[in-house]
Formats: sequence, C-alpha cells, structure tokens
Amino acid sequence: MAIFTYGAGFIVLREEGVIPALRDAINFLIRSPEGFIFYILLSLGGIIITLIAGLFGMIFKGFSFALYQLILSVVQIYVNLLILSSAFVYLYRSLEVRSEASEIRGP
Repeated sequence: MAIFTYGAGFIVLREEGVIPALRDAINFLIRSPEGFIFYILLSLGGIIITLIAGLFGMIFKGFSFALYQLILSVVQIYVNLLILSSAFVYLYRSLEVRSEASEIRGP
C-alpha cells in the first residue's frame, strides 16, 4: 500500500505516468526507509482511531443502527484522508529537501 500511496503522490507532484511513478515510489522507499516506517505508523494510528471510534460507538448503540454506521463511515473516511494527505506532505517535503541539497552540491 505504501508503494501505491507514494506512487500516487509522484503522479500528482511530478505529473508522470503510472509506471514511472511506481518506479520512483519504489526507489524512494528503498532510499529512505523512514518513509515506509512513517506510512506504517500512519496506518497503525488509523487502525487505532477506527477501533476507538467503533468501541465508542458501541456506547451509543441504543441509537439507530444506521446512525452508528454513518458516524463510523465518516470517521473511517476522515482517517483515510488524513493518512493519504500526511503521506503526500511527507513525500513533498522529502523531495523538496533532496532538491535543495542537490542544488547546494551542484551538478
């Protein structure tokens, strides 16, 4: 999943095709394993938040089941959007730092 998430980030940031973006994502994860660790931490955080929301929703189980499902779905969508946007920001800042470092070093 990390490859596809960062690959989507490369598609957006560099306006590349799918295959070059996936190749860049694989190279990015190989060169900077902290990006993979960051994605794992984001995913674990998302799982924990979704579980907490689900358990918290059990308290309100007395309400309508449809309302419970709606609230849980909204929480899951928001958490997934948070994971995706955080990964994109991490990728953007990592690429920005690398390009600045290459400009300082020269060609």
